[in-house]
Amino acid sequence: AGAASSAASAAASASSAASAAATPCATPPRADSVGEALNQQTERGRGCLLSGVYLPGEHLYEAAESEVLSAAGASSVAELLGWGGAEIASALWRSAAPVALTGREPMCVMYTSGTSGYKPRGLVYDHAGLSCGAVLTMETVLDVRRGSDVVLVRAAPSWITGQAYAVAGALGCRCTTVLGPWDELAPSTLSAVMAHARVTGFIASASVLKRALGRGERGREPGAAHLRVGVSCGEPLSATAHELAMESLASHYINAYWATEHGVMVLAPTYGNAEQPVRADARMRELPWVDAAVWVPDAPASQGGEGGGRASQRVAACDDAAGSLAGAPLREVGSSALLRPWGASAPGASFHTASQDGSETGVLVCRRPWPAMARTVWGRVDELGTAGWRGDHELYARAYWPEYLVDGERERAFSLGDLAQRWGDGSVSVIGRHHELMLSSGTDHERSPGRKAAAGAGRVCVCEVENTLLKQRAVLDCLVVVVPVGPEAGELPRTRSEGGRRGAGAPAEMAPVACLVLQEGCALNEELVAALKKLVHEAHGEHCVPTDLIPIGAIPRTHNSKPMRQVVGQLFAGNFGGDVAEISNPECLTELGATIADWRAMRASPVLDELP
Repeated sequence: AGAASSAASAAASASSAASAAATPCATPPRADSVGEALNQQTERGRGCLLSGVYLPGEHLYEAAESEVLSAAGASSVAELLGWGGAEIASALWRSAAPVALTGREPMCVMYTSGTSGYKPRGLVYDHAGLSCGAVLTMETVLDVRRGSDVVLVRAAPSWITGQAYAVAGALGCRCTTVLGPWDELAPSTLSAVMAHARVTGFIASASVLKRALGRGERGREPGAAHLRVGVSCGEPLSATAHELAMESLASHYINAYWATEHGVMVLAPTYGNAEQPVRADARMRELPWVDAAVWVPDAPASQGGEGGGRASQRVAACDDAAGSLAGAPLREVGSSALLRPWGASAPGASFHTASQDGSETGVLVCRRPWPAMARTVWGRVDELGTAGWRGDHELYARAYWPEYLVDGERERAFSLGDLAQRWGDGSVSVIGRHHELMLSSGTDHERSPGRKAAAGAGRVCVCEVENTLLKQRAVLDCLVVVVPVGPEAGELPRTRSEGGRRGAGAPAEMAPVACLVLQEGCALNEELVAALKKLVHEAHGEHCVPTDLIPIGAIPRTHNSKPMRQVVGQLFAGNFGGDVAEISNPECLTELGATIADWRAMRASPVLDELP
């Protein structure tokens, strides 16, 4: 109800402001900074929501169309599009001539999504670096063939994936790129577009795969008739979804890893490389120019031994994870210990290189810079345009290049705090972010038979639990959040097995809860609940089993299909502020909020052993 009220209020505000912003000279409300204004921008058809004010853009399109047609000497858009490619390009250049720039000229400012738990910040890329990196990875990973291939990147240009591959990379590779309002299209419509355009290369997030292939049917998708290479990105891909994508879309459907800060892919198998066979295991290979590694935190020497040291470290990490997973407010970069992934700069913190058998979970780092990565953080606007402008380079270095003590030597490396595992064939599995950890306290949790309990074995990411739940075909999509329980968490009830409440002042404990989107026709009955809990227990241990499984209609996601875990955590904690600017499907919040409210009421009711 709160979300619906907030959405209605925002709509009313937008409506009242529309007339004031109807002309190009209208002045929108002032934002505190350029960063704030850009961060709050959300595309809505031919307009945008900027700092809470709707700015209609129809007049901009009409003016641009008139200018282009006049310069081209065409009477209509239909006539212009009927010309050959060279003629169209020449006509466009007459109204917007290419400008010669140096390679280091800033190309764009891309804002991070905020799903990491930090406030979004603007990252600056240069023309040569991002363009060359996009072209190189499109040729080596997607096998894009110049002049003949058609690429569909299911991402908005406001996301680095859309900017790098749908725009810069496609132009640089001289291939056709298919653009569209992807958030508004049903999976069947997307499939029809792919078939009509004869798409040969496809890039989409893992969540898009879940929805597109979520009917539970096996067999080749009609839209994939011409598809040669597919790429999953944006969030960890489960082996189950990977297998289904290879069966239904393309035999060469790969998992790839990169983030806004990376600019382009940093982990992905290269096309046609016999030493990197594509298997349905969601594993990836490091691209040679990034020199990736996985570093595992050691137990502090002062803790006296493996067991005690790692137990203390798990408790500290759990405190960090709890804030993000349970809906804590977004933090400024540099305002907490989380700035250094897993305490890289903490006194006495040390790391070792992960083993090659997948038994250790560590922080993924890149030891070498590359031209396509973000060059700096947007800032120092008063110096913009001068030869010495470098943005807020101090923040950039502090946030992304911490110093680690690894295997006895100090080394700086580029890190986002993402967690990964190394395997014997050189491949890497990315399992989530360090602030998404669920950690046992004191001792390592139970392991399934034959699974090695090694350093880092007590660290389980919520994404791992989600991927395990997705192995059950009845589950279309899911999101796991860790709910604080007890007095310090707003009197949310504890798990039933704990029976009773702690006294005031006791530290809040954490309990995982799974929100499930089920396949059509499936119900969350006792049999399915038992099967899902058994899957998680056998794979990760008892403490990772969700306290409750809650059926929901949809998971709130960003416009780039990333799950809004922070928002769901805030709904559970009862402190959601109603900001829906970054959510592509805000209509789901009303039902989700009501479902969570019912769950909280049910959990707050006394159980038998609490009755007088």
